[in-house]
Amino acid sequence: MTENQNENEGHLLEMSNHFKELYEKLTSEKEKLQDENINLKKYLISVYGIVRVIDETLCFTVDSSPDTNILIEVLRGYLSEFMDEYVFNLS
Repeated sequence: MTENQNENEGHLLEMSNHFKELYEKLTSEKEKLQDENINLKKYLISVYGIVRVIDETLCFTVDSSPDTNILIEVLRGYLSEFMDEYVFNLS
């Protein structure tokens, strides 16, 4: 029975090492995804700010095309909804 116990303990140790490695790998991947998520949110916030500035600038420009104004307003609307839902979690 001692031999069987040693074998069982060996399997248990092997499994625990495997799960420890798996846990560390998954934790590392999760941290990487969280960092990427934060960076993407920063980029989206920057893009949204630029689109707002363009929209405000075009409102005061006399010779801007109405089509351009509409496209910028639509883009700003889409970005606003996206920001509310995915960046600010307001859904």
